[in-house]
Amino acid sequence: MVQLLNRLERAAVWLEGPQMRLEGMLSQWDQTGVVMRLPDLPGAETMLQPGMEVMLTLYFRQGTQQARAEVTSFQGDECAFRFLDEKSTPLGKRRRARYPCQISTRFREVGAEGNEWYHGKAVDIGLGGMKIVSAENITLPGKLEVVFQPAGYDVDVNAIGHVTHCRLEPGGLLAFGLAFDELPRLDQVWLERLFS
Repeated sequence: MVQLLNRLERAAVWLEGPQMRLEGMLSQWDQTGVVMRLPDLPGAETMLQPGMEVMLTLYFRQGTQQARAEVTSFQGDECAFRFLDEKSTPLGKRRRARYPCQISTRFREVGAEGNEWYHGKAVDIGLGGMKIVSAENITLPGKLEVVFQPAGYDVDVNAIGHVTHCRLEPGGLLAFGLAFDELPRLDQVWLERLFS
């Protein structure tokens, strides 16, 4: 199933109580869950309460997968879901302790002041680091502060890491590897649990 991950675009959630199906686009996903955008659906926030168990259907180009999940939050028009059985989620574990993902990130040079951040997406994540793809036209410093929030995780993860490699991809996107040098202990515990 891993090879289909980049073709994952949309999902549906089945609400057993009112016997209702809601469809939306996925804005973020990783091994632990997904974030679904549900625009123009009046009342969706009242129907999807934190703690509610639902059945998710994830649509791939070559088929569909279903997974039991729990609503963790609803902000704006985005609802976050956590898979209830992490050992058998449809977004399976990679052999080299890396998970393909789509996680919004912001990053800047370590020690930079003010609110100037660059933006990108982590496309895979592991216990020791991540790969980030960005449309920003910048020269990367050797050491970065990066902030990201995995699906189903309630707070931002703040990490410091060093750039291991960097290249331009088709379309002019900047892709680079980041090895974690500093990671708060609570976030490290979360990642260890994710990869165990």
